[in-house]
Amino acid sequence: MTNLGGRTALITGASSGIGREFARQLHSLGCNLVVTARRMERLIELKQELERFRPDSVECVAADLTKRSSNGDNLLGLEELVSRLEKIPIDIFINNAGVGSFGPFEKIPSEYENNIILLNIYATTMLAQFVINKMKASRQGMYLCVSSIAGFQPLPFMATYSASKAFNLFQTLALRYELRGYNISVTALCPGPTETEFFGVAQLAAQPPDLRRAEVQDVVNESIRAMLKNKAVVAPGWKGKLMVLVVRFLPLSITTTFSGRFLGKCLPKSG
Repeated sequence: MTNLGGRTALITGASSGIGREFARQLHSLGCNLVVTARRMERLIELKQELERFRPDSVECVAADLTKRSSNGDNLLGLEELVSRLEKIPIDIFINNAGVGSFGPFEKIPSEYENNIILLNIYATTMLAQFVINKMKASRQGMYLCVSSIAGFQPLPFMATYSASKAFNLFQTLALRYELRGYNISVTALCPGPTETEFFGVAQLAAQPPDLRRAEVQDVVNESIRAMLKNKAVVAPGWKGKLMVLVVRFLPLSITTTFSGRFLGKCLPKSG
């Protein structure tokens, strides 16, 4: 892969999973990092791990992107994070922070469903707008937004999550067209089930399906390669590519029915 020495990468949701692995792999390619998440202790662990190889190369920012401003819990809000980033050059933006839910729509706490919208849609949009303005001014950069295979397909019992990921996917593809003359790479990452803390962190109204999940290292490695080649969409692994192919060519009525029956089997039995 290309050496990215001297580039600065901003990664949201970097305390675990895909975001944490992006930090590791981009750092190994020479990037300096600005990493943000709610769990500062996890960010500090990541900083200590990476700076054994290159000191003073990782900046940690604890932030809750579902809040506009701090509420006194030592976490920056979205607007405060933007102010903190104002003077930092950002060459690569991994717009990764997100959350999901699983269960009957009416049984998921409304506050939690609202947080999915705030994090997966509102925060990702505000940060993308801020960073893209900086990239357009310098006429260079790489932007990768983490959507999901779910962005191609309505998912019963994951209705709000799949809708938010469709938003991420289509917004990213539209931005790709807008930015085609500015030397800015724009890629939508659409992973299938991946071995992360995604379901463990979510507040669930049911147990998620027990699927064989892709290794996060493989997902991120293929994603970085796609970003460097300025590919529009990357669905890592053969399973991901097959899922995209199926939902693109079969009617949504069929794929939604199939998804609903499969996910419905994971719901608790009533009575």
